[in-house]
Amino acid sequence: NADITVTGVCKGKLEINDVDFCIVISNLLQNAAEEILRLENANKYIRINVEQGKSFFRLEIRNSSKVVIVKNKSLPETQKEDKENHGIGLMNIIETIERNQGKFEIEGNGKEVCARVILPIKVTV
Repeated sequence: NADITVTGVCKGKLEINDVDFCIVISNLLQNAAEEILRLENANKYIRINVEQGKSFFRLEIRNSSKVVIVKNKSLPETQKEDKENHGIGLMNIIETIERNQGKFEIEGNGKEVCARVILPIKVTV
């Protein structure tokens, strides 16, 4: 029972292999979906925006959330009860993006969480 919006396009060839890209996308989408399922209010949404520059690809996923995450500070702890077997998704995302010369940011203000991924695009001459 959520509003899901996807906008944007990327026609460039990303400098990340398909498996690594799936690690990033699947973990981000799973985190967003799990968070909106925890919410009790009616304003549940996930907004996905894709943007391509001359040499970069940017993915931004915003979702309704009560979580507060200060940008460039420590990562939030998993909200699942079994903390021993959960809470590695964000670390997988960060490691995968860094291995592919990209950048990752996440922040939350108690109403919305925004995760941003920037990855290089192969520039053809």
